[in-house]
Amino acid sequence: MGDHSKAFFKRAGFAVLRGQNWTYLLTNTHIIIGRKPQASDSQWQVDLDLGPSKFISRQHALLIYNFKDQRFEIRCLTKKGRVKVDGKAYRYQDGAVPLKHRSVISINKCSFLFVLPS
Repeated sequence: MGDHSKAFFKRAGFAVLRGQNWTYLLTNTHIIIGRKPQASDSQWQVDLDLGPSKFISRQHALLIYNFKDQRFEIRCLTKKGRVKVDGKAYRYQDGAVPLKHRSVISINKCSFLFVLPS
């Protein structure tokens, strides 16, 4: 891990999500990944906005720390879409999928790395 990544984790992050042109510091034990809601849809919350594509649900996935198993997991929240982890597609009914250091997560055409501190 480079010096830049180590400095990033020192800002009290649990993990980092790294896309092609962006980095998201996970400072909470859970986040909602999806598409930013329109102003009229204020009931929807999204922590990581993957853009305006209608192929991404407003609340597409939940990334959460499982305290019992001491690991991060991701879960697809939409019945219409899928979440891919390391090339394997998971649907709503598949439940939580464990993440490991450098897992590749893909939602629609947006792919990013899940990076744990070393």
